[in-house]
Amino acid sequence: MKNLYLTIISLIGALCVYGQDIDSLQNVIVKPLTEIQRDSLLTNIEKNVYNIADDAFWKNRVGRYKVYRTSNIYNSLKLNTATGRITALQIGINNDKSRFEYSVCDAVSPDCTTVGRYELYPTGNNYNFILIDTILGLAYQVQWSTEKDSCGIWPIW
Repeated sequence: MKNLYLTIISLIGALCVYGQDIDSLQNVIVKPLTEIQRDSLLTNIEKNVYNIADDAFWKNRVGRYKVYRTSNIYNSLKLNTATGRITALQIGINNDKSRFEYSVCDAVSPDCTTVGRYELYPTGNNYNFILIDTILGLAYQVQWSTEKDSCGIWPIW
């Protein structure tokens, strides 16, 4: 975000230099820009500002971890978007012992570092989700439960 602000300030400063009156600049020969040069310069500036803004937008939007709601108001699923590992987060109201995290399924790709590779989608069944590998297109059925032994993941062929 700092880069975006610095670029915009620099570009505004550069435009101000071109906007100065020739009489106020002593001993300096300044040729005014042609209309084509000015339009080209403004187009390049606009493209650079949009590229910086797009990069900053996506860096802030794509996270390594995402949390998905379930039908159970006390449980959510946390997905590692790089490895495909899913854990259940249980929240509590009155005591700290009711707040914990447990594994639903191990990582599908434990060595992968590509953030955003996996995405989780709900199904009509409250305890089943579809895990999609957005790079290879592979799909998995993920079953979660409040009982750790009932959780699992199976490939969909």
